[in-house]
Amino acid sequence: MKTIIRTLAFFSKELNEIRRQPRLILGLVLGPVLILLLFGVGYARSTPELITGIVIPADAGLDSETQQEILGLIGLNFTIVTTDTDRARLDGMLRSGQLEVVQVFPADMRQRIEAGQQTEIAVETNVINPQEEGWIQYLTYAQVSEINRVLLTDATRALQGEAATAADTMDTLRARVTRLNNAPGQDEIAQAGDDIRVVRENGTIDSVTSPLLDRADPDDPDGSGARATSQELKQDLEALERATDSGDVSGEQERIARIDRNIERLSSRVRRLSSVAPEAIVSPIQQRYTNIAPGGKAYPLVTFFAPGVLALLIQHTAVTLGALALVRERMQGAMEIFQVAPVSGRHLLVGKYASYTLFVLIIGGLLTAALTLLGIPRPVDPWQFAGLLAMLTIASLGVGFLISAVSNSDSQAIQYSMLVLLLSIMFSGFFIPLEYFLPFISAIGMGIPMTHGIDGMHSLLLRGTNADIIVWIGLGAIALVTFVIVTVIVARQFRTAAH
Repeated sequence: MKTIIRTLAFFSKELNEIRRQPRLILGLVLGPVLILLLFGVGYARSTPELITGIVIPADAGLDSETQQEILGLIGLNFTIVTTDTDRARLDGMLRSGQLEVVQVFPADMRQRIEAGQQTEIAVETNVINPQEEGWIQYLTYAQVSEINRVLLTDATRALQGEAATAADTMDTLRARVTRLNNAPGQDEIAQAGDDIRVVRENGTIDSVTSPLLDRADPDDPDGSGARATSQELKQDLEALERATDSGDVSGEQERIARIDRNIERLSSRVRRLSSVAPEAIVSPIQQRYTNIAPGGKAYPLVTFFAPGVLALLIQHTAVTLGALALVRERMQGAMEIFQVAPVSGRHLLVGKYASYTLFVLIIGGLLTAALTLLGIPRPVDPWQFAGLLAMLTIASLGVGFLISAVSNSDSQAIQYSMLVLLLSIMFSGFFIPLEYFLPFISAIGMGIPMTHGIDGMHSLLLRGTNADIIVWIGLGAIALVTFVIVTVIVARQFRTAAH
């Protein structure tokens, strides 16, 4: 009972110390709540606002509907403030800082695409922030993929229509050429020659072969077979045209049969490929994305970071309280006074641990309630969540007491506390996952209470699962190690004070 009474004496002493400082209470309670609310209310966007100008030359070959669709796609990721056909004006705006990005579309863009040739969109920027440059490169890549899909789909649809029309024309020619086998008169021979000439001069045969349409033909994906057939057909038609000009087609039966066969082969291919949806030709593989997380999708960034902010505020509050606890007793001469009382360093520590834990848990409860204003889910297990808050608080207090035990002044303790805060922000996984760091840096992160607090809160609040055993082991190890070290240091300081 003496041990309990002596420990409770320090417990009540610390609670009364806090109670006599209403500004401290308001600062520790309202400050974190306001920070949490400002974080949720003030966070506006997850990607930078990139002020962009677009250059589309007049001879790009894009109709107004396609152009508007492309601008709509770009506008999903970039803030378009101006478009022009003149590149010089937008380059000037880029250099003067009025624009952050300029995208220049190439001339004869559609013609190159329909010919199966590669083209490019030139992207120029004037940013100095490496994160913004990374976003520009990624968003441009995604944008170009979508623009490719739109342009190829439109071009394929147009080519399908042209090829179908050309196939109809060749079928008409096929019927007229076939009649040349049946003792035709001079008028029929002349008409057949005219039709052949029109087909050859208008490029009708070339219309039924296209690199874009080749994609949809599983039997001839590179189009080599169709091109060989069309080349043979051109040669035969040219020879038959010469025969019709001479008025004698009596020896052309074999050639006419070959023309008939090749036209039928190309026409059937065109009709088969024209029935395929343009989207299936351009994008034969689509993705099906499934997120099995609660809610079926990732949380908004505010929701995802809110547990980390909560862990940070709890740790910083506990570390700050602990960092000033022991150094204050030494500076006030309380250590010497305690020597004449039947108390030990263990009573002092346990009393301070208990009082500060109670106080920080109250703050943690208020902050957790404030999280509901941001739409954060409730803990899957409230008792386990309370245990996590308690373990995070005790481990953080241990770090704070360790700072206090080795500090010689208040200012030094505060300085060390700020260093712990900076380490926690950088190496706890708050912004950057620990897996992104080298192993020895990750080891430093595992020694920070906040690292395990974030992991546990993500599990209990966002994933809807229990905290991993590593969380409890990590927090327990930090709490135990710091308590043992601080106990040894305080015991030595008690003995020093006694002499």
